[in-house]
Amino acid sequence: MNRWSRFRLVLISVFIALLFSEIFLRIFFPIDDPYQSLKDGVYINQFIRSSFEKNVKFTTRVDEELPGIHGEHTFSTNNYGFRGDDLVMPKPENEYRIFLVGGSTMECFYLDDTESIENLMQQFLNDEIRGQDTSKQFQIYNAGKSGLRSDDHVALISQRLVHLQPDLIIVMCGLNDLRAAMHNFDYLHYDQYAYKDGIGFWRQIRMLSTEFQIGRRLQNIATNFSSDKIDVVESLKYNSDYSSKIKLQKNGNPSSEFPKTNLDAYRNNLNSIAGICKSNGVELIFCTQQTTWNSAVDSKCQEYSWMRYLPKQDLTVGEMVMDSTMNIYNNVMHFVAKKDFVRLTSTEMEMEKSTGLFYDDCHFNAKGAKLFAYQLTQFMKQTVFGFEVDSSKISN
Repeated sequence: MNRWSRFRLVLISVFIALLFSEIFLRIFFPIDDPYQSLKDGVYINQFIRSSFEKNVKFTTRVDEELPGIHGEHTFSTNNYGFRGDDLVMPKPENEYRIFLVGGSTMECFYLDDTESIENLMQQFLNDEIRGQDTSKQFQIYNAGKSGLRSDDHVALISQRLVHLQPDLIIVMCGLNDLRAAMHNFDYLHYDQYAYKDGIGFWRQIRMLSTEFQIGRRLQNIATNFSSDKIDVVESLKYNSDYSSKIKLQKNGNPSSEFPKTNLDAYRNNLNSIAGICKSNGVELIFCTQQTTWNSAVDSKCQEYSWMRYLPKQDLTVGEMVMDSTMNIYNNVMHFVAKKDFVRLTSTEMEMEKSTGLFYDDCHFNAKGAKLFAYQLTQFMKQTVFGFEVDSSKISN
């Protein structure tokens, strides 16, 4: 047998071994695809950078040690790709239509549909206001999406939401704009690679490999030894991997320097949102961003923090510095709201920096989402609909 024949025999033998291994693992010991949410749950186009597809349903799982959130949850979208009931067009005459816009804090990816902000708000509003004003049927749709910034919100509102006959849009943002500025994001969008295909080349290769059970296991092994810290920090998976993110932050080189900001771009985008809503006759509410950084009431918060880590520089920015910088972004939102006569609720003043309400730097656990939904409902009742509110009931 010549060398070429032996080589072909080896290749055939390896292929057969891999094929039988794949079949065996797929039948008896299957594991979930770590990139499934990117493969079938996210829609990317040149106009709106990232949004969920229509009528998708995920089962998500979280790290068991996270405070106030446990086990498996269902995340689903409606016939327009939003979280909430199916949306009817044209809008029924008695419907008061509300869209929630924001990043992952508003999205609540790891909370069940029954615990999500839009579902709770819809229940609160219909229970409390319809008894006094039966002409309204409240429908709330959650267009929040992990990683989206103020420029994404401008695109989403102007190119999609205003065409869906909203009565009110509620926008929470700030944190993703701060983190984008820390990574030198170009708000002028001249950086052509920032949006190229939405997903980097090597991540696409990894996503292709995880179509197979063997590839998924190799991917899990590679993740444990990977130097791709950016992928660990930025990835959002069905099975959360906060332990890896937290570990990176704890091992990062500490920095006391104030992070880079881009307040002018953030201010311009908020102005644009206010102008778009005003010109289309849509009510608008701004929500500032709360974090658990520099908590004076719960020292455990720092044990679950990971968003102060900069993977490219391998730096972990101090809590006091990040908290102060986040407050600057919130102040910009206050300024725009006052200038443009936009209603604003100060989430950072109303939500305690506590693991009782948040499971990491900024994401609500079940109790936090319920409190935020209730507080926002009471704010709307008072400022939008003119009903009296018992402020003593709005507490932690």
